[in-house]
Amino acid sequence: MFRILFLIAAIVTCSNAVAGDNKSANPFSNHQVNEKRERQENLFRCAAAYGIWMKIAEEKKEADNAQRYTARFEKLSKDAQNSFAALGKGENEADNHLQKHVDTLVKFATSDGHVLPAIKTFCDREFP
Repeated sequence: MFRILFLIAAIVTCSNAVAGDNKSANPFSNHQVNEKRERQENLFRCAAAYGIWMKIAEEKKEADNAQRYTARFEKLSKDAQNSFAALGKGENEADNHLQKHVDTLVKFATSDGHVLPAIKTFCDREFP
């Protein structure tokens, strides 16, 4: 009898924790928010990376690559800007955020030459 009562109490406690309105009871409640935030940051990172690759291709006078990177840069930067607008942030904030990503990538690329190709591979896979 005691085991049955204990089992019922355990089930009720667990079901209240899962079904309750208390968001802090579930450590994964912000999972979707974090996924959206990470996707938004990836938009900015990849737009910054394609912007850098675009400039490299222009300096090397590789018109086909420059055109391809320009198209990807423009699409991703517009998508990133729209994601910022959905949060009530302005175009200037989006531009500043993109510039921060460009500066960070350039800083890392000067210390490690594998950074830009690795980011490009990620972005090609993430945003075909």
